[in-house]
Amino acid sequence: MPLPSFDLPLAETVVWIVMLLGLVGCAIPAVPGPPFMWLALAGYDARQWSQGQLQAIDLLILAAAFVLAVAGSTADTWLSLAVAHRAGASRRSVAIAMAVGLAMVLLAPFTGGLSIPAAVGLPFLTVVMLELKKDQDHQRSLRAGCGYVLGWGLAIAVETAAGLAIVTGWIVQLALAERV
Repeated sequence: MPLPSFDLPLAETVVWIVMLLGLVGCAIPAVPGPPFMWLALAGYDARQWSQGQLQAIDLLILAAAFVLAVAGSTADTWLSLAVAHRAGASRRSVAIAMAVGLAMVLLAPFTGGLSIPAAVGLPFLTVVMLELKKDQDHQRSLRAGCGYVLGWGLAIAVETAAGLAIVTGWIVQLALAERV
């Protein structure tokens, strides 16, 4: 039985690598995985266009991937805010928590990645402490902090789903290109 061939053209290999890195980026705070994936797909489509092989369905997949990339990459903001606010956190607390999380992510290259766990824990503590300072209600403050973390977790799920949908769209493009 012959082994399957893994001879991929260079362009497809590069797109696969970027797609996989983009999926990893979905789980890391402040790393825009889906936009990187969309850029890889757009580059691949530009290559297809330059070779006269771009089809209308490819443009529809690219447009859908753009919408998914925007929704997925902004989910950290709107889902964390919505869930935390519903759990009782003020918009101010959530905004400050997001800034703290972003600062920890930006420090990652200088701390050898040690600040990445802090990018999750410190925003939670920020929401809890700011809400506790506001009204001295321990239960409500803890609930608000947990709401922020729950929103962040849901945002990772949304971002990952968007990334998987972009990969699926590209696989569909490859399958349709093989038929032509």
